[in-house]
Amino acid sequence: MQNLSLKNLLIMILIAGALAIYFGGLFIDVARDGGKYAAIAKEIVLTGDYINLKIHGEAYNQKPPFMFWLSALSFLAFGFSNFSFKLPLLLYSLSGVYFTYRLGKSIFNHTIGLLSAFCLAFSEYFILYVMDIHTDTALLPSVALANWQLVEFVRHRKMKNLIGGFVGIGLAMLTKGPIGAVIPAFTIGGHLLLSGKIKQIFDWRWLVGVAVSGIIIIPALAGLYGQFGLKGIGFFFWTNNIGRLTGSYMGTNHDYTFFVHTILYMLLPWSVFFYNAAFIDIRRIVRKHFRSFEFYTTSGIWVFFLLMSFSRSKLPNYIYALAPMMCVLTAKWIYYSYLTSTPKLRKYLTSVEQITSILLWILLIIVATYIFPVKNPIPWIITGALFILFLTTWRNKKLTYQPVFLAAIAMTALSLTLNYRVFPDVFSQQAPPEAARLYNSMAKPDEKLYNYKYGHFELFFYGKGLVPNIGNIDELKKTLTDGHAWIFTDRWGYADIQEQKPHIDTIFVIKHANLKKGARLLNPQTREQSKENMYLFRIR
Repeated sequence: MQNLSLKNLLIMILIAGALAIYFGGLFIDVARDGGKYAAIAKEIVLTGDYINLKIHGEAYNQKPPFMFWLSALSFLAFGFSNFSFKLPLLLYSLSGVYFTYRLGKSIFNHTIGLLSAFCLAFSEYFILYVMDIHTDTALLPSVALANWQLVEFVRHRKMKNLIGGFVGIGLAMLTKGPIGAVIPAFTIGGHLLLSGKIKQIFDWRWLVGVAVSGIIIIPALAGLYGQFGLKGIGFFFWTNNIGRLTGSYMGTNHDYTFFVHTILYMLLPWSVFFYNAAFIDIRRIVRKHFRSFEFYTTSGIWVFFLLMSFSRSKLPNYIYALAPMMCVLTAKWIYYSYLTSTPKLRKYLTSVEQITSILLWILLIIVATYIFPVKNPIPWIITGALFILFLTTWRNKKLTYQPVFLAAIAMTALSLTLNYRVFPDVFSQQAPPEAARLYNSMAKPDEKLYNYKYGHFELFFYGKGLVPNIGNIDELKKTLTDGHAWIFTDRWGYADIQEQKPHIDTIFVIKHANLKKGARLLNPQTREQSKENMYLFRIR
């Protein structure tokens, strides 16, 4: 009874902690890709065009519209802000946690489903990407929905599950193109092949599903065709995905172990659990000569993982959509370590997670006392309370899944510090939002904000109204001649503007933290030196 009370208390505190972490991330400024996506959603609202995507008035073809639609609807309801941009993506991501539970339950059982959802909700992957928005933020729930429903279809042969699965695939493709269909195809196709269920592969009803997904992606294809013709369709189905894999379109990364070490920190605090689970699972399959009741986790993770490892274009978010299945595999072996009464395995997994948890606490202390010192006493009180809860849980050796709770408590404490101290500080040191806010508060009604030579898109989101981009020196001369302009630029743009000798009212010099200089930016000794000057001109 005492263990049950502690377990219920832990669950309530951890849920509250997770929601507080997610909520804090809603107010942090967007940068780089997040700024671009917010700007596209803003332009949808201002122009009323939901099909032909544009950014600063120029046709956009890189990503389909689903994620932008979600944020555009939120902008209509709540206005333009960090909160309204991220809120619908957080809510949709939380549905992905539920779909992960249903996926784990469908493949295995209710408890593994709960553990899977728990692992996902407290992973660094999930916590980071509901704060720092990528298209993969919306891709994960769609892929998890597709995998869950298609697993149900393979098991029960019900048409509603087939349609549900291909709705998920359609939404995934409407988020990131054909790559959204690849992961479910590998998951289900690999399972059917390795299980010897070849007849099911040729079930005519799959064609019905393909038609469902085809209908869902029509808006994306219509927009691309309308702005780019057949080249736009070719870009959607081939160049934007295969081109990144081969490097012919984008990417020069030859590190074939990139995602191996990416998982070590992005899947924290479960990464060591995951690699142990993967080793045990693959060894078991090989020893049984590929006889198993399920291959969903095997084909649903490793085929795409290997494919992306050999891709020439690599970023941590590229395998984010695999996180639900990774968490299912991890949860499976956590569950079996308790179910099968294998004290050696359980003791090993407990030791691993205890060490991981201690390292997370050490990292928190370093961050909060040296890298980004926390001076407010309230966070320290909350951290202290969580540490007491951590010690109480540590001492209770009979608590079921004790190492899982220890890891989640440590991750909660660290993530609260990151989302309420570190990330707000880092992202607030971006020059474009500050420049836009200066313009919004000081500009006269007849003055317009422009961007010149800054390669990212935050300014277009934070600036009032539509923010044009000055594309060349001739456009710059015309803008300077017309006057009544605010121009945001970098040091090269600064030189171009000064060369034209315009009528300058004010030059605002704004320090800009380049996120690519990660190590120098994190080091307090080199932080200021890592920043560069950006400029906001007010032209009479």
